Amino acid sequence: MENEKFSILVVEDEFYNRKNMVEYLHLYYTNIFEAENGLDAYEIYQERQPNLIITDISMPKMDGFELIEKIREQDDSTPIVIISAFSDQSKLLRAIKLKLVDYLIKPVTRESLKALLQKIKVQSETLLSKEVRRDIVLGDGFVFQEGSKILLHNNQYVKLTRSQATALELLVKFRNNVVSSIDIFYYVQNDYSLEYSDKSVRNLILRIRKILPETMIENVYGRGYMLIVEE
Repeated sequence: MENEKFSILVVEDEFYNRKNMVEYLHLYYTNIFEAENGLDAYEIYQERQPNLIITDISMPKMDGFELIEKIREQDDSTPIVIISAFSDQSKLLRAIKLKLVDYLIKPVTRESLKALLQKIKVQSETLLSKEVRRDIVLGDGFVFQEGSKILLHNNQYVKLTRSQATALELLVKFRNNVVSSIDIFYYVQNDYSLEYSDKSVRNLILRIRKILPETMIENVYGRGYMLIVEE
């Protein structure tokens, strides 16, 4: 992890607890965002796409569980850590399905934060070493990184939802060939028990077209969609 690029969102309604954590994290990382409730945190998440989220459970407007559940609707890969009091231990059962990487017990000490950062660093480096990354030049300054499903435009990160990134991954894999709407739907959903929805695919492709040059994705009537890339 490069410290100048790695970003952390700290969500804690208790002012001094939040400031102490942010102050310590700034010793190691430049980009630290903070929020005092889940509602503000979700807005920051959407705008900033932090690499790590550390959030309290009990907060006004939107609690930590609601925040994580909203994030996990579109993103199941960003590491999330919960801060809890000993009295909240029973609530952590609800967190099992939310794919958390760890939890911190209050009061959060500098030692526990340091251990957490080391754990996240090791996990990230392990993941990167396992990924096979290949840059696919799409044109007009757009590059798609296979393996990580990251889209860049003129070397700048482009925000994608999980569904958008997954659909684009499939289109890139079969670039210059038609991919059926049904294949896109089930590739994105990864659940063949769901009823196919052509409308959801159309809406998904429409949102991707608003990001890429519109002519880059061609609608092949009655067959599906094709990502056009000059090779």
